[in-house]
Amino acid sequence: MSKDRELDRLKSEEQTAFELKQTAFQEYLKAKMLADSAYKTQQSAWEKFKHARDEMNLAFNSMQSA
Repeated sequence: MSKDRELDRLKSEEQTAFELKQTAFQEYLKAKMLADSAYKTQQSAWEKFKHARDEMNLAFNSMQSA
């Protein structure tokens, strides 16, 4: 009987560990998705900034040459 109880205990621990691993993996996927989204937003903002800077430089150079 004691072997059966020990096996049951070990199986229970294994199941708990597996569930924790699955939860951690789901949290990792959510965090990765948020990080990817933030990176894309940052890149988009940088591109808009560069475009605006280029336009401003063009306007400034146009004013200087007039």
